[in-house]
Formats: sequence, C-alpha cells, structure tokens
Amino acid sequence: MQTPDALLNEAIANYFANQQALSAQYPNAFIVLCGTQTWGPYVTSQEAYRVAVAHLEPGAFLVKYCRGSTEVNLIQTPQEYDVVASRIEDLLDAFPGSAKAMELRRLTKVVEFASRGLPL
Repeated sequence: MQTPDALLNEAIANYFANQQALSAQYPNAFIVLCGTQTWGPYVTSQEAYRVAVAHLEPGAFLVKYCRGSTEVNLIQTPQEYDVVASRIEDLLDAFPGSAKAMELRRLTKVVEFASRGLPL
C-alpha cells in the first residue's frame, strides 16, 4: 500500500503527464487526482474536496481546476512547485547571466515562498 506522500507525488506526475488530455476531458471543472486515479468532474472545489476527504486519506490527493486549455496552471502544493521549479531551473541554466533569466529566478523564489505559506 502506498503512503499518502507517494500517492500525492504520483498524482502530481500524472497531472503533468496528462494535463492536456485532462483539460480536454474535464473543461472548466474541478477534478480529484490520487495516484493514477482521476475523479470528477465537479462544479466547485468544495464539492471535489468533500468527495475526496470522504474517500481518501488526507494528503494523498490533489484537487485541480481544468480550464479547457493549458494556458494557466495554478500551483497548489509545495510538491508541485518543486516539479515546476526544477523544470524552470533546467531551462534557465541554458541562459546563464541573462537579465530575463535573473528576473525569472527572482520570481520563482517569490512563488516558492507563497507556495509554502512563508512571508515574502
């Protein structure tokens, strides 16, 4: 049996790997992801959360909003931030020292603090 952290990490990976398909399948709706399972659609985040906590262990799931496009993705957990930040760092390493890269690194730190609930 997987731990809640393992299920959450798998859900995050599942979301990023299938983001376009999920957005197409559940446009403008909330979904719950736990491991490789996807539940939904739900009209509100509260509805999705209520269903999730009734059936899943706390910390083992992710509630996401699917826009119908992948233009905007809200980062909802520190684990999601870590995945995104790692990808950003890889891209920025290709442009060391550029002004835009330096600004993006600064903004990435702001998002990190916000995602962890730390004061800016």
